[in-house]
Amino acid sequence: MAEKQQKREQILTAAEKLLSQNGHGTKISDIAREAGVFDSNIYHYFKNKEDLMFSVVEERNRQSVDDLKLQLQGIRDPISKISKLIWWQLYRHDTQKEFSSIVLFQCRSRAGFYTHQAYEQFSNIRKIHDAIIDEGIASGVFLPGINKAGVWSIIFGLTDLEAIMSLSLQETENAHTDLEGIMDLILPMMTNPEP
Repeated sequence: MAEKQQKREQILTAAEKLLSQNGHGTKISDIAREAGVFDSNIYHYFKNKEDLMFSVVEERNRQSVDDLKLQLQGIRDPISKISKLIWWQLYRHDTQKEFSSIVLFQCRSRAGFYTHQAYEQFSNIRKIHDAIIDEGIASGVFLPGINKAGVWSIIFGLTDLEAIMSLSLQETENAHTDLEGIMDLILPMMTNPEP
């Protein structure tokens, strides 16, 4: 069992590297060669190249969501939690550039991505976000009628934009350095002015 899991991980790592460099034009045979397996091994684990690409995202997100949950442990106030969530997303784009490139420039433009299991991992991040907002509303820190979907769209729109500026335009070396600017933009929309 461990050998099968190791082989699957080799394929995912090779696919992540090559798909981020060459895009969807990457051939299965190139991925197999990079992973040190036969082409047929890839089809043992994945239906096709698109399923492989989405599975890269699914696996990396699964690992990252566990990391996010750990990083949020011990943080008591909702503003610090939302700040940590945003920082985590920006830092993830900075440190997992291959992953970010695949998600931003390849997966999101494919309809199949939104029905694949990989997209489920994004909903797990959304649940964490919504729980932070609910906690902030309950404690009176965030506005009672705050639109959670709107806040989610703003936060992840901004973090994605920062990543795109960093990845393709190289406007900034690190996206996470813009955390303060994002917080300055969103907090007035979210926080309750009443004590």
